[in-house]
Amino acid sequence: MQEKQASTQIRLEVVRAFNARFQLTPQEMNALTGGRFGTTRAQSITDATLEHNEGGAPVPLNDLFFDALQRAKTIHTDCNVLLRTKHQILG
Repeated sequence: MQEKQASTQIRLEVVRAFNARFQLTPQEMNALTGGRFGTTRAQSITDATLEHNEGGAPVPLNDLFFDALQRAKTIHTDCNVLLRTKHQILG
């Protein structure tokens, strides 16, 4: 029983690590969508905007936006690496 519990715990940790590396956080999603992703906007978002999201609401172009955009690019690159290896299902 303890071995099964330990195995399950290890699998859970692997899944959490995978998700942390290959998924945007809700805050990053909000930064990219102007706060339209399930939670409220971060307090530091300003009204300085240059783009609009699908609903026509302004998307702030600030440090949060560009940090999230860079993270999305990193995830995209990492997924491409998985696709080029024998891990196509994960990519």
